[in-house]
Amino acid sequence: MGDRIVYYLTHYSLVVGIFQIASGLLLLENDEYWGSDVAAFKIEPSKLPPRGHFLSFRALMKETNSRFDMFPRKEIWYSYLQGHSAKRITANDFRIIERSLDQQKYLVPQKEFVPADTDWHRKLASLKDMRLEVSLRSL
Repeated sequence: MGDRIVYYLTHYSLVVGIFQIASGLLLLENDEYWGSDVAAFKIEPSKLPPRGHFLSFRALMKETNSRFDMFPRKEIWYSYLQGHSAKRITANDFRIIERSLDQQKYLVPQKEFVPADTDWHRKLASLKDMRLEVSLRSL
């Protein structure tokens, strides 16, 4: 507990903010949304972009003087993140992201981004519909 994480939205290359781990590892069995054998942590916001905004990681990477330890070849930075649900970063990389969270040139309005309609989202919606239908039948 106490570690800090950068919450990154992979599909859009956006940073939601920096959060602190607020619990030990939680093992979820038969979770209604994720299924079985899921490990998670509770998180709490530590530092966020201004209300209604995300940090555009693409915009940050276009900045000529930003050097990240985790991207040896800056021109293909995105390939270093593919296939990872979590990635350890250096203190230097963490500080760059943290300092950038309130810099206007890297911010984008949240309203410009609509959650992706994926198979997982459709399955989740159908599960919610089924639960609602079952609960209405029991009335």
